[in-house]
Amino acid sequence: MPVNGNAEPLEILRDEWGIPHVYADPEAGAAYGLGYAQAEDRLEQLLRNYRLAAGTMAEAFGEDFVEDDWQQRIAGHEEVSRRRYPELPAEVRAMLEATGHARWRLPT
Repeated sequence: MPVNGNAEPLEILRDEWGIPHVYADPEAGAAYGLGYAQAEDRLEQLLRNYRLAAGTMAEAFGEDFVEDDWQQRIAGHEEVSRRRYPELPAEVRAMLEATGHARWRLPT
């Protein structure tokens, strides 16, 4: 499987219980594999968590979430994350970016 558009080796094997075991080199490839397996298994949950943190649940799931969204937006978790992202150590940012989950939420 290509890793981040490269031909680096990556293998995701699932055991008899469906648990993914990711084999890759370098570490960024393993992080990509982890993100890939997580998205295969729990994409809806990942997307809901993004919306929950951003305070946009009501946009997708209705007015029952308006109060929760308001609280999340007041807390400003997304804004704080975007502002502080550049302060993370480079190796941590590289792992987050390699998973693929952070890619669409990174600061511009």
